Amino acid sequence: MAAAALALAMFAASCAGRRPPQPLAPSRPAAGYDRLVDSPDSVDASGLRGRRIAIDPGHGGVFRGALGTHGLTEAEVNLDVSQRLAQRLTAAGAEVLLTHDTDRDYLTPADSALRADLAERVRIAAEFHPDLFVSVHHNADASGRHDVNETQTYYKLGDDGPSLDVAQDVHRSLVRNLGIAVNKVAPGNYYVLRNSVAPAILTESSYLTNPDVEAKLRLPEKRAIEAAALYMGLARYFARPVPVIAELTATSDSSGANASAPEVDARIAGEFDTAELRVDDVVVPVLRTRDRLAWTPATPLAQGAHRAALRVRLTGVGAAREAAVTFDVRRPPAALVLSSLPPQAPLAGGLLALRIAIEDTVGAAVPESLGVRVIVTAVETRASGSAHGRAAASARTRSGPRGASAAAAHDVGARTSHTGRSTAGSRVASRATRTHGGRARAGRNVALLDTLAWARDGVAWVYASIPARTSIDVTARLDTAAGAATSNAITASARIPSGASEWTGFVRRMPGDSALANAPGTREPAPTLAWINRDGFAALDRATPDGAPDAPQLPGYRAVAPPPGSARDAAPKFVAIAGGALHGRRIVIDPDGGGDQTGGAGPGGTRAANLNLEVARALGGLLSAAGAQVRLTRDGDVALSELERVQISEAFHADRFLRIGHRAEPARIGYYVGSAAGAAGAAHLARGCELMGTPPPPRAEDAQYPLQQTSCPGLYASLGRLDTGTGEAALLAPGALRREAWALYLGLAMEWSPAAAGFSPDSVFVRDLGGLPVPGAAVRLGGALVTESDAHGIARFARTDPGALEAVVRHGRLRVHRVLLDSDRGTVLTGPAEP
Repeated sequence: MAAAALALAMFAASCAGRRPPQPLAPSRPAAGYDRLVDSPDSVDASGLRGRRIAIDPGHGGVFRGALGTHGLTEAEVNLDVSQRLAQRLTAAGAEVLLTHDTDRDYLTPADSALRADLAERVRIAAEFHPDLFVSVHHNADASGRHDVNETQTYYKLGDDGPSLDVAQDVHRSLVRNLGIAVNKVAPGNYYVLRNSVAPAILTESSYLTNPDVEAKLRLPEKRAIEAAALYMGLARYFARPVPVIAELTATSDSSGANASAPEVDARIAGEFDTAELRVDDVVVPVLRTRDRLAWTPATPLAQGAHRAALRVRLTGVGAAREAAVTFDVRRPPAALVLSSLPPQAPLAGGLLALRIAIEDTVGAAVPESLGVRVIVTAVETRASGSAHGRAAASARTRSGPRGASAAAAHDVGARTSHTGRSTAGSRVASRATRTHGGRARAGRNVALLDTLAWARDGVAWVYASIPARTSIDVTARLDTAAGAATSNAITASARIPSGASEWTGFVRRMPGDSALANAPGTREPAPTLAWINRDGFAALDRATPDGAPDAPQLPGYRAVAPPPGSARDAAPKFVAIAGGALHGRRIVIDPDGGGDQTGGAGPGGTRAANLNLEVARALGGLLSAAGAQVRLTRDGDVALSELERVQISEAFHADRFLRIGHRAEPARIGYYVGSAAGAAGAAHLARGCELMGTPPPPRAEDAQYPLQQTSCPGLYASLGRLDTGTGEAALLAPGALRREAWALYLGLAMEWSPAAAGFSPDSVFVRDLGGLPVPGAAVRLGGALVTESDAHGIARFARTDPGALEAVVRHGRLRVHRVLLDSDRGTVLTGPAEP
């Protein structure tokens, strides 16, 4: 027994001095930079002779870039590697430009933004007329991890020719000679890449935030290894026997069946087997004859500037540098086209809008500012008020020049501009009209209007006050040159019969009670709205119970409910939603996931990809109603690559890119690393959450590929997570997704609204006849924006503009209509069902 006790005591003593087992720390990936695998002397450097190469050492001055754990800055590493690379290239016969050869930036007292620094680097490089632009960088992990290392090489987005070719050669050399296992080549849309006039790449050879990498890069001999690897990759690229676009021209052909059409011609030096010609970003067929390529348009091009870009490649060898040429198409006026809004003169009398379009020989609008003489005459009427004499088959009449051929040649060549008055068609006071009893006196034609109207964007509008039950004759005349003879004039005439029953007049913009001009969708020469023109003149049905004018929904505006006792024929009034902050803004909404990419899943099987799409659709509806131009990267359950999402945004020329997610991670609002505009946008989204009564998630830097590569500020909004039972239930509750959409809509509106501080939260309570809450009821506000009631019957929204607000609820048998004054808050919407 004593022996057993002694043994136990000895065992306890031995254990007392030991540490409990510790989990093994994850090993960091290899730092690389051990040795050069290839010899710089093994490459053929003859292709470098005479080549002009611009090297941009990333960061510098106040922009230090990535920071190692022990203080080494990316700026100093980038500069040293770039200088070593420049020395090797120069020794091989290349002409090399460093955008800066000291540790500096290009800020000025007038502009201290990062973009100003980048723009100056690009300008310096462009003046050098380089064959290639190389930007040297080292990476940092956005989440703060120190166990990440990867070699990344980016090539200019959209240039799958020489930029991709050089990226492949440089990347292979970096991977072989640095020895970092994880690596990738990817299209890049960084500022210096997309604005480079030459093929361009950007290298992120390793992660400086990895302490082992930082230790290596402190040593000059390790930085020399990287410079040698870059040099060998560039030498291999320039040794490729690629074809060259020796000539690319645009000329005019003034003879033949296709007279006056521009022709694009090219000559290629060297063998090639593929060619792609894009005119205004559309691929067109080319005719090849030995080393020549040619294209003539099958249909006439629109007037104005055009761009032709040519790419050629020899498969397996490489691509030529893209060549481009710009040219103008100019055609003289050939015809006037008359029409009216509405198509018939008001039966009860009133204003009629006359549209005079100036067209060229192929029916396209003439964009120059030209004056047109317009004469309007009341037609002799019978006692019944009906017109007699020749009847107009249509209110739209087209006529060309008298005594002159309508054909005219294109003018293709140097760009020209036409200067002169550019005055919108404005209301013109009618001359005194001799009438009797509101009608034109029988047996006489009476002049109503004789004015000079100026076209803008190829269209002039004039307005005439028409007596009741009166048809009119309209004559328009355009002299093709000052002092031209009558035979050179272009004239058109039309008879517009009486018979329109619509209300006509100028709808009003509130506050201020002015004519609502230049609404989205009214831009000439191809407006998308037919009931209202660019000056705010409208022709409206009298579809309301009291016969008052009934205005359709107008993008960018909501209707202001008329006060009780308003006149029956009072002009409809609109107010710009959010003060017009979103008018014309181009916004891309990216629902995360899609197809086999779930984007996250809930315990009950709900896919985040589906929720993301529903929020995106609701947000798109709100933004479109507010006058924005919206593009969803996907409008169905389809898979898209990250690159495709960026390409969609770039092709759309977006002002903002917003990704929507509900991933299995904490909610957050993300923006790209170091983006001041992104940080501001994230703050606005957080404020939008607050206005909707939702606690905003934290804001953080985020390096997702789309946020990194879109040229506009990119944002990521994950306002809730789906991977918990409570989270899934909350997201599936009535009104939850619509509420998210409203928060994001308000955040985007605040980006551009000077009155954002005045946005105020509001809500309505939807109740049934028994006073019980109605969940999931859609509430339309001002005829434009839709919100939805939650499980408690509360429909939240925000007031972004002044004026009485019409609220309409249709849910089941519940039909409610209420006008909410500015002072109304938290209104209860209930009442009997409408018949």
